[in-house]
Amino acid sequence: MLAPRDSTGRCVLCVFPRYTPSFGTFEFSYPLTDGVRAFMPPQGLLVIAAAVPPSWQARFIDENMAPATREDFEWAEVVFVSGMHVQRRQM
Repeated sequence: MLAPRDSTGRCVLCVFPRYTPSFGTFEFSYPLTDGVRAFMPPQGLLVIAAAVPPSWQARFIDENMAPATREDFEWAEVVFVSGMHVQRRQM
């Protein structure tokens, strides 16, 4: 349930779950590149984060880079999650 609307807007958290290591995510090849730590950007969540009204606060967390924390979830009024079939357990 959302908290009553106030002048600061809403707090929206967009979380992209970590990929389970597999051949299809090419995780084995990351050491061959300079600084690559993720397979592909979660474009759907980035669009949601960009489309929220300017008075809303949005956080985006790609768990392939760093995990979402308890504090992140406590801060949020709503959480959007996106992923693929291989990420179903993390979602």
